[in-house]
Amino acid sequence: MDAPVYVLGTVQEGGGIGAPQPGDKEQRFVVSHRSEEALSQSLGKTVLWLGVGAIAAIVVGVILLVIGVFVLVG
Repeated sequence: MDAPVYVLGTVQEGGGIGAPQPGDKEQRFVVSHRSEEALSQSLGKTVLWLGVGAIAAIVVGVILLVIGVFVLVG
């Protein structure tokens, strides 16, 4: 299979990804078929849509709260 492979870094103690620690013999590498830039763009789009969904949920919640107050008062 002729596809590019990207080594993004090694798995750190806290579960993050970064440069290998000097002298560490047992390194687990994170390998991806997408570049770091492509992964960042994908994450950016996900964050954007989660933000839009959160704002929509807040707006619906406020509308339902206002309707509920009018029903209780009326």
